[in-house]
Amino acid sequence: MPSQTKSHLKKRKGKREKTMPSQTKSHLKKRKRKREKTMPVYITWLEPYNKDATGEEKRWIDTNLPLGCGTFRFGGTARYNNTDVFSHEVVNSVSSKKNVEIVPVKTETWAVYKNWKIGWSMNDITKPCQYDLVRVSNVTRTWIEVLYLAKVAGYKTVFKLDHERKVMRIPKGEFVRFSHKIPAHRLSDKVGPNLSGCWELDPAALPESLLF
Repeated sequence: MPSQTKSHLKKRKGKREKTMPSQTKSHLKKRKRKREKTMPVYITWLEPYNKDATGEEKRWIDTNLPLGCGTFRFGGTARYNNTDVFSHEVVNSVSSKKNVEIVPVKTETWAVYKNWKIGWSMNDITKPCQYDLVRVSNVTRTWIEVLYLAKVAGYKTVFKLDHERKVMRIPKGEFVRFSHKIPAHRLSDKVGPNLSGCWELDPAALPESLLF
């Protein structure tokens, strides 16, 4: 009996040593994944700040027209249970502890309002707008130069430089023309020689009128 009991205990002990670590590890992984899915994300909203704004930018802020770039201050907070609501990273420079400045950066792709003019109202924004897609080529303190993009035939989200249109220079007082940034990925020779140097744009950020 003692030898049988000893042998039986060895088998049971060996069995536990083989199975327990893997079971525990798997259980911990499941618990970790569960925590990651439910981990809340806290954000702070950015609100247009008109203390230093002038001209058309100030008018847009005063009339609550949407701004894609400019100076913003920290507003209210909110909580989300996942990151699905986030679109893309925005480059910014913090000018103070309370203000954030967002300006188009060289090599970024943006949608700009087509046929924009001074004096636009909320009616002009809310009705179906027409857009031009541009690539930022140069940025100074007083203006931003952009290059127009054109859709590549046969593709919905692939664009190339439009060499038939001239460079457009947008002065600082008209930065309200920039609607929103569009994430873009430059294509290489691996996808085909005809697409090398083109950009594939995020369809979720493309204006609907440009997808067809």
